[in-house]
Amino acid sequence: ESLSYQSWVEYDQAGRRWMDISFQPYQNSHQKIDGIVVIARDLTDRKQAEERLQSATEVFSSALSQAEDRLNVVSEVFQAAGEGVVLFDREGIIISANPAFTSMTGHAADTISGQQFAHLFAENKRSTFYDEMWGMLKDSHRWRGEVWSVRHNGEKFPAMLTVTAAKGNSGKIQQHIAVFNDLTDIRKSQEQLYHRTYHDLLTGLPNRELFMDRLDQAIHHSKRSNCRMSVLVCDLDAFKRINDSLGHDCGDMLLREVARRMREVVRSGDTVSRIGGDVLGFVLRDIGSTKDAELVVNKVTKAFSKPFYIKKHTLYCTVSLGAALFPDDGADAGDLVRNAHLAVNHAKEAGRDNFRFYQQEMTEKVTRRRSLEECMRLGLEKEEFRLFYQPKICLKSGRIIGMEALVRWEKQDSGIISPAEFIPIAEETGLIVPLGEWILFEACRQTQEWIDQGHGNLKVAVNLSARQFHQKALINHVQSVLDQTGLGPEHLELEITESLVMHDLDQTIATLDELKAMQIDIAVDDFGTGYSSLSYLKRFPIQTLKIDQSFVRELSADSEDAAIVSAIISLGKNLKLNIVAEGVEEVTQLRLLRDWGCDQVQGYFISRPNAGPEFIKFVAEYKQRSTPPWQADE
Repeated sequence: ESLSYQSWVEYDQAGRRWMDISFQPYQNSHQKIDGIVVIARDLTDRKQAEERLQSATEVFSSALSQAEDRLNVVSEVFQAAGEGVVLFDREGIIISANPAFTSMTGHAADTISGQQFAHLFAENKRSTFYDEMWGMLKDSHRWRGEVWSVRHNGEKFPAMLTVTAAKGNSGKIQQHIAVFNDLTDIRKSQEQLYHRTYHDLLTGLPNRELFMDRLDQAIHHSKRSNCRMSVLVCDLDAFKRINDSLGHDCGDMLLREVARRMREVVRSGDTVSRIGGDVLGFVLRDIGSTKDAELVVNKVTKAFSKPFYIKKHTLYCTVSLGAALFPDDGADAGDLVRNAHLAVNHAKEAGRDNFRFYQQEMTEKVTRRRSLEECMRLGLEKEEFRLFYQPKICLKSGRIIGMEALVRWEKQDSGIISPAEFIPIAEETGLIVPLGEWILFEACRQTQEWIDQGHGNLKVAVNLSARQFHQKALINHVQSVLDQTGLGPEHLELEITESLVMHDLDQTIATLDELKAMQIDIAVDDFGTGYSSLSYLKRFPIQTLKIDQSFVRELSADSEDAAIVSAIISLGKNLKLNIVAEGVEEVTQLRLLRDWGCDQVQGYFISRPNAGPEFIKFVAEYKQRSTPPWQADE
């Protein structure tokens, strides 16, 4: 529950300050408490002003109740008081005002004398307190509250007003003392505190807390009006790259310019907020159909189509957007925001600079991913993962010279789960590290066992994830696995991707040099689909290029793919690299690769990946063939 109280607080430097302190629980999008928001407002000036008002009122009341020989003292107090003081009679007619009041309001004492006390207040605010004030003065002879008063120039200002009835010697009320304290500075301070609390300091846009409040209001409005509304989430593409390359100053300036443009995009009744680092949220009220939301999306993307001029840089920035509609896609603010985020994630997965409406399938996909993550953790404990092996054939000799180890998940209650589904989850969650360590150990252990059984001089290829490769303990771990399994380093090949080697080049080269010093071969997997930079082929100590199967798949019919594959083989040969083609499924593909000088192939034409017993059985049967399968009908 929320808690609020006022108390004196001791400060070493500033002394005692009167603070209004409130504690409010902060809930995340799942309605769970993440922390406590503490808001403290310094009320010392206001507290002291109230005490002076109280003191002044008591002095005036006491003085006026004394005998006539005290009137001179009253007059001196009246003139010297720091608060604005006005005297008016039982009919509400102003008798006089002190210098502090004339200085505060600009009203001259002689010009307001004889006027109605009510004329000192804003006309549209007058009825809210004036009748109440007279009623309380008759009953308790005192009224106190905040009012809107009017200066001589017509400016309205907030004031704390205390009115006390003063009795004469007869015991009857003779006049009234009104003490004014200008609250303008306090109100400004409060407004500034509110703005800092509910607005982003960098862009000036409403922050996430105010965004959620506006969203709740829009939902209530939609329910009352029986209309739709939409939440739009806008995520800047590659903002991290701009921050990293140009510095956070440029990034901050870009965000401020983005905020300025987005203010121009939304309608007056809509809200645009900064709800994350480079994420903006829009509350779009009174959306008639999805087309109305698409109109806003088009305005946003058009605003980003123009370059941003930051310092001396001309920057082009794209955005990915996702939208959720009320009541179609969620019954409350949390559901709508969560589903809009799911939609923007799908827009990013579609290639960025894209837009998606939320669909129920997105939630189902996330639910399945979360379920698979939980099951993967249990699967590692229950040893549900298996290694399958796909043979690699030397085109020159026709012999099986090795295999690639491929992981499969045989889930107890639902069969085999595709690696395309669980590997990305493992990489996102970090489970790829323990899974990769198990794969490396099991592949080395099994390979050494087959070598000991006399199945030939096999070499096993194992894929390394980016997380594994960049771990500081990688070299020690690989050496430990070789020591434990007894496998010689010449029987191990580690496969890495192009994108992996292009990250932190100096560290990558150092790691590859250490692996080379251990006599472990390095292969670059899926070559041609990533950076394809010729510089790293020259700089990095790699031994093998693996041509991605996307180029091999249409090799027989597509002359462009044929030209690419032929060029990769020629390049690799000139650099004295071993060339392996993946995904060979037809004999015509294999023969073309052989004629162009490709060293090794793997694919369904030779064999599908098989579990250990089936793989080694295939190896034994393959040895019995007199000629390789692609030479049988030549």
